[in-house]
Amino acid sequence: MFFRNTRLNRSGDYGVIELKRPNQSILGTYSSKIIVPSTSLRVAQQQASQYLDSIQRGQFLNSDDFFVAGNRKHAFIILGQSSEITQKCQSELHRLQFQNILPAGFHLYTYDELLELFAATVPPTIQVLFVAPASTEPQQVSKVFRITWKGGLHARPSAQLRTTASHFISDVFVKRDNARINANSIMGIMMLAAAQNTEVEVTAIGIDAQAAVETIGKLISANFFMVDDAPGWRLIRSQFDHLLEHSGTLTPEKRNQ
Repeated sequence: MFFRNTRLNRSGDYGVIELKRPNQSILGTYSSKIIVPSTSLRVAQQQASQYLDSIQRGQFLNSDDFFVAGNRKHAFIILGQSSEITQKCQSELHRLQFQNILPAGFHLYTYDELLELFAATVPPTIQVLFVAPASTEPQQVSKVFRITWKGGLHARPSAQLRTTASHFISDVFVKRDNARINANSIMGIMMLAAAQNTEVEVTAIGIDAQAAVETIGKLISANFFMVDDAPGWRLIRSQFDHLLEHSGTLTPEKRNQ
């Protein structure tokens, strides 16, 4: 994905976003003292470099409204999970190697880091007000819903669902086929890969289970309050404009803060 920064007061920032899979590895080990990029990370870096070179030779930088002099190019690689980095970079030597594992202008972000950014930008959509049931005995309520939003359960709808479920005391679960996940995990909801017209079963267990299932059902029926002129990529663009202002590869210590 090509992007061009229009928010910062710098002329000519541009770059690419290279998306890999969340279950792919980031690091390999050459020896007990040396860590190296995984095959997935090396391939992502090579592909991003090729895209940047083709953009530089292409129409984007030759257009009349693009200031060519002093261009700054960036490549954001989205890959893997931060837990792998924490596990493999426990020594100071490994942490120093990781800080320099990518060339200048390349930024690595894991999926869980990116989804935390999504979650922080999604305000609660539904304010839930209900009278506590007379009985404090937990109950279990399940209902099947059809995903009608054309984008399915991608990042923003998943964040909306997680935010809505968090309003309730009950534990909420979402199931598709044989996969069942807790609704407090955006990553888990996305991993269900529930596309448009997919049926999912929502189950709540607790004293407010009925209200939880009914409210989430309304959220799904309302297409997660998504509109055609605000697709998920717009949120990605705004996030990466923000990241450009604070660009730099995160160290394992910062990831744990």
